[in-house]
Amino acid sequence: MKAAKKIVMSLVIVTLLAVLCIGSVSGGASSGDPADSYVKQTAEYEDSSISMWFEHSFKKVFTSDTTPSGMDTYSVYMAKNEVESAQFVLYSDTNKTGMKAEVSSFTNEAGDTMSAEIYYEMYVTTSALDTTSVLGSTANTTFIREGETPDPVAPLKRVKTFKLNGGKSQAFLIRITSTDTTPSGWYSAQLNIMNSSSQVVKTATVYAYVWNFTISEKTELQTAFYLDNDTSYGGTYKGFYDYLLSNRINAMDVPGTLDSSNVYLTNDRVSAIRVSSGGGGNNKLYMDATTSYSSYTSIYDELKNSAVWDQIKDKLYFYTVDEPMSLEQQMAIVGNGNPPKGKTVDDVKNAKDILDLYWPDGADVVPFHENHPYPYFTIHQSMASTPTYQKKDATQEMMDSDSVKIWCPQLYAFTPQSELTAAGYAGTTGDKIRDLSCTISGMYALGSLSSDGYYYGAYVGGYYNWASIYGQFDNRIKSYMQLENENGGNYNLWTYSAGWNKSYSYCNHLIENTGLQTKMLFWQLYQNDITGYLYYGTNNWSEYDSYNGSFVDNTVTGSMTGLGWKTNKHPYSTGYSIYGNGTLFYGASQAKIMGTSYIGSLRVEIMRDGIEEYQMLTMLEDLKGKDAAKAVVAKVSKNVVNYLSMPAFSTSAWSSDMDEYDIMASVRKELGNAVEAATLAGQCEHNWNSGTVVTEAGCITTGEKKFTCTLCGAERTEIIPTLHSTGSTFSVVSGSAATCTADSTEILRCSVCGYEKASTVKAFHSDSSHYIYEQYNESSHKIVCDTCSKQVELQAHVMLTKYTNTCTEAGEKQSVCRFCGYTVVIEEVEAKGHNYVDGVCTSCGAKEAGTVYTLTVDGTASEYSAGDTVTLKAEFYTDGQNGYRFAYWSGDTDVITDTTAAEITFTMPEKDVTLTKNYVTVGDANGDGRVNGTDTNYMKRTLTGSLTEASAMDINLDGRVNGTDANLLKRILVGSYVPEK
Repeated sequence: MKAAKKIVMSLVIVTLLAVLCIGSVSGGASSGDPADSYVKQTAEYEDSSISMWFEHSFKKVFTSDTTPSGMDTYSVYMAKNEVESAQFVLYSDTNKTGMKAEVSSFTNEAGDTMSAEIYYEMYVTTSALDTTSVLGSTANTTFIREGETPDPVAPLKRVKTFKLNGGKSQAFLIRITSTDTTPSGWYSAQLNIMNSSSQVVKTATVYAYVWNFTISEKTELQTAFYLDNDTSYGGTYKGFYDYLLSNRINAMDVPGTLDSSNVYLTNDRVSAIRVSSGGGGNNKLYMDATTSYSSYTSIYDELKNSAVWDQIKDKLYFYTVDEPMSLEQQMAIVGNGNPPKGKTVDDVKNAKDILDLYWPDGADVVPFHENHPYPYFTIHQSMASTPTYQKKDATQEMMDSDSVKIWCPQLYAFTPQSELTAAGYAGTTGDKIRDLSCTISGMYALGSLSSDGYYYGAYVGGYYNWASIYGQFDNRIKSYMQLENENGGNYNLWTYSAGWNKSYSYCNHLIENTGLQTKMLFWQLYQNDITGYLYYGTNNWSEYDSYNGSFVDNTVTGSMTGLGWKTNKHPYSTGYSIYGNGTLFYGASQAKIMGTSYIGSLRVEIMRDGIEEYQMLTMLEDLKGKDAAKAVVAKVSKNVVNYLSMPAFSTSAWSSDMDEYDIMASVRKELGNAVEAATLAGQCEHNWNSGTVVTEAGCITTGEKKFTCTLCGAERTEIIPTLHSTGSTFSVVSGSAATCTADSTEILRCSVCGYEKASTVKAFHSDSSHYIYEQYNESSHKIVCDTCSKQVELQAHVMLTKYTNTCTEAGEKQSVCRFCGYTVVIEEVEAKGHNYVDGVCTSCGAKEAGTVYTLTVDGTASEYSAGDTVTLKAEFYTDGQNGYRFAYWSGDTDVITDTTAAEITFTMPEKDVTLTKNYVTVGDANGDGRVNGTDTNYMKRTLTGSLTEASAMDINLDGRVNGTDANLLKRILVGSYVPEK
């Protein structure tokens, strides 16, 4: 497709061209990509002074990019229910005004169509970038560039006509939309460029292949983007929210009131919803104060008792503390004698404790960007001189206190230590790459914090490598989460990026970041098992542009377009700028474009593609195993700072004439083809084996265990938690256990590496796990110690609403204390009735009247209506060699009364039922498949009394095993007794 690949076309190809130009293509993917044999078309009024070529949609084409790519057409590959784009570029040496462009619908051979629309790209001028900050690059080789870079995009129909500025390129997107019913296969459309006289001066056929699988409306990656209710540039909060949602991005706060009637809550694309009593961004609120948490009970009551609760409960989260820092650092920032302004780990713990009062099992998200010692003001010497058992980091304290449910470190937390070492970096704040440790990670105070909360004194210390104690963050957090979730926890791993991400080496969504970086970030999320992504700002248009000393970016932008974009350019102390911090789209009045309430951005277009590709990776994981999906990502990314585009990343597996954009497009196509092939092959109900250990876990390093599906051969590799996270190698070497009134601090030592740590256990009277709650009066309950039975304190009831009625039975509306159970009956309530969604009640699972239910017996399914009488028989038979075989029933045994009956009859309930016949050989007491004298002796030794299910030793099937059964077995062996059912 590139210029170097062009060849002289044969008459056969010329003949094919005649077919292609009519706007439809037959055949599937196996018939070949029509772009590979495409011959450049000539328009009726061809203008040779204008150049037109195509580029990958995620490549940012600067106005200075005037050399054609060599692609005279383009083939878009897309799933059903997806939006994808083709990008084309126009260039002229001289100005050309009054230009127009139009594209037909994409049509296949059968006449099926997909809609298409052209979007006009506009430009923002970037300058003063620290382009040497890209790992391994120089100012001459970096892929971060300055100049007129595209960002705002608007429907061309709103712009109507456009101007080609002489000597500068102009880029456009052709946005194509498929639906879940779009037939798979090849489609084509005709693109025409017209001059001011409406004559077609450039033309090309563009292609699209629709894979034979559908991306669901349910978006797998949870997203949480802060959206402000700022309509000063036009538009509405709901319009902004809907724009993001149409691109599969969730703003933190849904429009309207947070209650069960809000249709956004059950929208499949809405995967994450912030709970806020004040309405969040809807009311220009960044986060609630902990004093507002008591108002959450009314929100919880309404949602918990609604029919939609089970659909939405895992979407809800709380933004409690933003970027906690050490108290020493807070004091240093404000200066001696001033109270701290920021938040600490203590604030994280306090917020979670208060939240737990009012919202059971509430999931709090805590974005954090640095590590530091904890507790505060306890280290008064260098970290290197401090014994390991006397130091702990903030991350470990949040783990030990169970104060975070949604872990959300900044993306650089996943930087492998090997990358830091290889590049010669210590990983401090000023370094181009780093991890969570930074210049304040070893900061300590020479003095102590006074009782009134003030401090006067000096601060010492700098960088400290916490990974040397705890291991890489990636190993530690995944070990922690796996162990907690295995024990019934509900922990999730998110990440975030915002503003200056320490270096352009990290993928981000600033205007000057490449489009490949924006797309790549979502592939890296999947690569690191991250399931959610938080982003700071989308429309913080009022941010002060300190670079220009005003709220308006007065630099020349838009390559003579006359558009005054507010790019939120922000300089740092180093003197260079970033662009787009807090802005992902634009207010309508910032552009001279009428008929729209906002202007979208190229960055959001690419972000949507990345989110949909994350979804394709999860689909491939479901179909072929996690290893297959991660192998695809590994083709373009080794880790968060070593990926396609980075100088150290090897591209030797691809042709030398392919650049990083060609490679990324090729691997994405490979991903889609793999999902399509696996989908057509059918979903395997994976049966994973017990696994094989690939790498043993170390003290602070995770191991690997590979599992293989015994049915289809799919593979998935899971981590083995670090030894220190499991605690299996630690033993107490000093200290004493906690008591009711005294904390304990025990020193534990690892038997493998000798590392020592302190384990602090709170006194039982301060530890809620030792609390028993007893009703005291109408307003409060007693907290009693479960060890000494003494009263710890009185606490006010936390009353939540409870309904005892069911879909079919009346009951009560009650107000119940969630701790002690104190109950007040509010009123009698009628049966709530079924709430049918797609014919099934969301509360009890009953199906709508007239629907059928499935009865599955030994894997064979049959359909019945509720109330039908069902009769099933067991197939008893005599095995001449091994004895007599009977059956007992298992599965949904609540629908039958006798699990050992030869024939069962029951009324089909309003639900699906699964039953299994489990055959036993009567008298086979030791379970070896034979009935002989050994079984008689075995029964004598193991008479078991009453049974809970049928047994081979229960010869007379009376529900007991006793001497009678032993005697009957003797008679079976001599042929004087035949078991009867």
